[in-house]
Amino acid sequence: MSSIRLSARVLAVAVSVALFGAIAWAGNYQIVYNFQQKSGDNPQNGVVFDSVGNMYGAAFQGGTAGCNKGVQGGCGVIFKLAPAGNGTWTYSELYNFTGQADGSHPFSSLVLDGAGSLYGTTYGKFYGVGTGLGTAFRLSPNANGSWKFTLLHTFAGGKDGSTPAGPLVLDQAGNLYGSTWYGGTSNQGVVFKLAASPSGPWKETLVHTFGGCQDGGVPNGVVSDPSGNIYGTTQIGGVACGASGYGVAFQLSPQGSGWKDTILHSFSGGVDGSSPAMLTFAGNGTLYGVAAGSGRGYGLAFQLTPQAGGHWVELVLHDFDGQNGLNPRAILENGGNLYGTTNSGGVGLGVLFELTADTNWTESVLTNFNTPIGELPQGPLAVDSAGNVYGTTTSGGSADLGVVFEYTP
Repeated sequence: MSSIRLSARVLAVAVSVALFGAIAWAGNYQIVYNFQQKSGDNPQNGVVFDSVGNMYGAAFQGGTAGCNKGVQGGCGVIFKLAPAGNGTWTYSELYNFTGQADGSHPFSSLVLDGAGSLYGTTYGKFYGVGTGLGTAFRLSPNANGSWKFTLLHTFAGGKDGSTPAGPLVLDQAGNLYGSTWYGGTSNQGVVFKLAASPSGPWKETLVHTFGGCQDGGVPNGVVSDPSGNIYGTTQIGGVACGASGYGVAFQLSPQGSGWKDTILHSFSGGVDGSSPAMLTFAGNGTLYGVAAGSGRGYGLAFQLTPQAGGHWVELVLHDFDGQNGLNPRAILENGGNLYGTTNSGGVGLGVLFELTADTNWTESVLTNFNTPIGELPQGPLAVDSAGNVYGTTTSGGSADLGVVFEYTP
C-alpha cells in the first residue's frame, strides 16, 4: 500500500469512526473486479469504455514486471475488462510497465481514439521506486489480440513539465492534451500538447505554463468542449500566490498561433470552496466540479455557467457535511443528474453520491465504501450505454488492493 493511500485511509477512518461507527452500503452496488498483486494495485483513475462495452483502466502499482523489489511492488498495469455474460467480466492484462524507458506508475485517466488505441501518462519515480519524471504513451491493438506499446514523450522536468496527472483530451486531429503537476518556468505545472509524428516521439508544445499566482498552480488535468477550448482547475494559486491561494478554474482558447488563458473562477477558500478537483463538461456548455475543502469544511459540488460577455458564474450545488461525504474527488453528469465520489466520510471510507437536478440539488448517498467492497474512491466515473455508473477504489476489496465497481441506478 502506498504511503499516500495509507495516510488517506488513516484520516478517513478517524473521521468516519468519530462520526458514525457502523458500516453499510446500498444494494445496487457490485464489485466488477478485485485486484490482486499481479493484476494491479491502487487503481487511481477510473475506467473508460470502448464502442462494444469493454472497460479499460490503469493500476498505479502492481503487475509482474519491474519495481518488484521496491516496497510498493510493481510499476503498474494497463488492463481490460470484457463483459462475459451473466454480469461477470473477464480480466486481461494489456501492458506491464517495466520502470525503464517506458516509465512507471500510470497515473492519468486513459483516453480512446476511433481506432481503439489507448493513450495515457505515467507518474514516474514514486517513493524511490520506478524511474523518471513521467512519460506519455499509446497502446494499439494488434490483429492477433496483443497490444503494441509506443512511447510518445518522455518528460524531462524544467520547462518541459514533470509528473503528468489527471484527465487527458484527444482532439479531432489526433493531438493529445494534458497537464503536469510540476515543471514549467515557475515549477507550478504546464498544460501540454503532443502532436502526432510519422515515426518516433511526438512533438510537444506548451499550451500554458502556470505562474503560481493569479493563473493558479499544480493543475488537475484537462477536459475540452466541441469548439476545442480546454478547461481545468488548479490546486493552488489564484488571488493569492502559491499555497496561500485556493485554486482556480481556467479556460484555454486557441487564438491564432497561441492560446488565451481566461480565469473562470478564483476560489476564495470560503463558501465557494478550495482545492478544486477535476471538471466535467456537460452538453449544455456548463462545467461541473467538486472542491475538496471549504463550504462547511468538508468540500462541495459546484457549477460554472457561461454568461454574456465571456464571464462565468459559480453556483454551489451541494455542501458536504461529513456524514454525506468528505473530500469529494470526482463528478459526472448523467441524464441531468450528477454522480460523484468522496474520498472519505460517510459511514466508512468515502461515498458514491447522486445529486438530483431539482431546486435544491438533493443528495442521495448511494454507497458507503468500506474495506470489503472497496474504499477511498479517487478517479473519474464512467457511464455505460445502459446508464450504469462505474469507477475504481484505490484500496479495499478481497486483497485490499482496490476494485472496479458498478452501480445500477
